[in-house]
Amino acid sequence: MQPTDFAKQIVDYQKVTFNSTFNTLARLQDQTENLTANFLEKTLGLPRESREAYSQWVSACKKGREEIKNTIDKNFSTIEGFFAPAKTAAEKS
Repeated sequence: MQPTDFAKQIVDYQKVTFNSTFNTLARLQDQTENLTANFLEKTLGLPRESREAYSQWVSACKKGREEIKNTIDKNFSTIEGFFAPAKTAAEKS
């Protein structure tokens, strides 16, 4: 096994692990959002501004979550690009 193949396997493992963990945490965040929204909906006497603030906070969290995901995916693509030239050079030999 070539060292680049081993390194690529490690990166692939890290990518799968990250995606799995990220998706699980995103689902947890979505469920928490739903539970909290239901709670706030049923709370009497809660000012409209509080609900709006919560809605804005949820939107900011989702936007941040997607920005993090896009950045990590971009970085994984960059790392995977490091192995592509090495692999084609190794295949030519």
